[in-house]
Amino acid sequence: MRILIADDSSDNRLLLEDILGSSRHLLSLINDILDLSKVEAGKMELDAETFEIITMINDVSSMVQPLVEKNHNKLDIKLPRAIGTIYADKIRVRQMLFNLLSNASKFTAHGDIALTITRLRVNDAAWIRIDVKDTGIGMEKEQMEHLFAPFTQADSSTTLHFVGTGLGLNI
Repeated sequence: MRILIADDSSDNRLLLEDILGSSRHLLSLINDILDLSKVEAGKMELDAETFEIITMINDVSSMVQPLVEKNHNKLDIKLPRAIGTIYADKIRVRQMLFNLLSNASKFTAHGDIALTITRLRVNDAAWIRIDVKDTGIGMEKEQMEHLFAPFTQADSSTTLHFVGTGLGLNI
């Protein structure tokens, strides 16, 4: 989206950029809530297709890079050169990967985030494994029990410092 500004003062530009950023954030929240309601109602439809893994990784990493840099983190991506294709719902895989990397970026400061993609075989079936590791604040075992609960964050102390709905991993 592009906004043309008649009065190109830096104050107006900053205000419009804030408005645009807030509107994108609000749209993202609404979409997350709609997705959650579809999942809970059993109405989430998957649209599987074959797509290049490396293209999706490049797209997601470019989207998440500003979040990585915001907390002075470093994102290291490891995947085989010939990782190939995957048959899955491209939008949902991208959303899942973005949510994992966003959380890693949010809860890590001046640290490292590693994304590792591997291809493996389990019971004669081909699988893609996606690992996200970070040097962030981590979670206690009790917190992990609620990891996928909607509208839940690890504990109340994190809600004071880290903004979020608690929907990303649930979706």
